[in-house]
Amino acid sequence: MIYISYLPIKSHYLGWGLHLLLIINYFLIMEINPDLQLSSELQELYLENKEWRSQIDFLKDEYRFFTKLFAADKLAAMKHAPEKVEMMGNSLDLLHQKIKDLESLTSEHQHLIESILTEPKQHIGFELIEQNASIGTKIKFLFESDRAIKKDLFELVEGIKL
Repeated sequence: MIYISYLPIKSHYLGWGLHLLLIINYFLIMEINPDLQLSSELQELYLENKEWRSQIDFLKDEYRFFTKLFAADKLAAMKHAPEKVEMMGNSLDLLHQKIKDLESLTSEHQHLIESILTEPKQHIGFELIEQNASIGTKIKFLFESDRAIKKDLFELVEGIKL
């Protein structure tokens, strides 16, 4: 007997997609053990959290680049647009703080998921799912902020006449 089911998976590059899974079973259709299913779902959360951690590392690298670019052109820009320079400095400081906060939050979340995976007797509530969704939203917002700061910084740098 051939049994076909569709399972959602998350691809690093493509986002949510559908993956066709063929399960060939000649004798019996196996029953899913709820503990194993829960474990695989927690592993997905763990992997998603690890992906967020790599995205935060990327944002930290971008922040370092932005601050070096900003520092190099700050003196020249002060003559032409001091209010824009001050606003950009404030935006970069805020971005840095949000990156640090999110890095701490994802680290705590990862440790929580690891502890649940290693000690399966723990109670798992909706708080874990809500926290996971909240982190996903914050990551998305942080990338939007990063894009806006990048755009403004590049416009500021392009406008400087040395």
